[in-house]
Amino acid sequence: MRSINILSFIIYPIVICFLLFIPLLAYFCIDLLINIETKIPSYLLFGTRYETKAFTLPLYISTILYFISYVLIILSFYFFNKIIDQFKKQNIFHLSVIKYFKTIGYLLCISFVIKFIMISIVKYKDNVFVKETVAGVNSIFEMPIVILIFGLFFIILSKAFEIGKNQKEENIELKQENELTI
Repeated sequence: MRSINILSFIIYPIVICFLLFIPLLAYFCIDLLINIETKIPSYLLFGTRYETKAFTLPLYISTILYFISYVLIILSFYFFNKIIDQFKKQNIFHLSVIKYFKTIGYLLCISFVIKFIMISIVKYKDNVFVKETVAGVNSIFEMPIVILIFGLFFIILSKAFEIGKNQKEENIELKQENELTI
């Protein structure tokens, strides 16, 4: 249990910082949307270059979707912290743990879909979401495929915990039947 306490000690401040980061991220998004013509003079939409002054709707939509994508990832950390809390209470195969695993998986998969669609359709450079680098990403955790892999892993983990919960309940019932027989 010491490792759970250490993990909780590490994760809790990160989750708090991430949750406090949401309003700051919203501020940066609003600032970007207000000054979009000066911050992003042109962009590519389906491979065609557009001037922002002429057609800004795709940039508004993509900025809002990027914001939603990052909020979903932050919420995943929040639910991960909830799982750690359940583990500290020794509720390993509890229904809420299974629900949290599944929720994390779906949030990460939805975040992947949003980012993948945005990367495929709209290409531009800003300082909030899309940074200018050689590979298009700053770290491996900004690659959408890694988010999808983690999302699918958490969905599989929820299924495994559900199976474990059912087996635990069957073992308790079998033990009760054996006690009644004796």
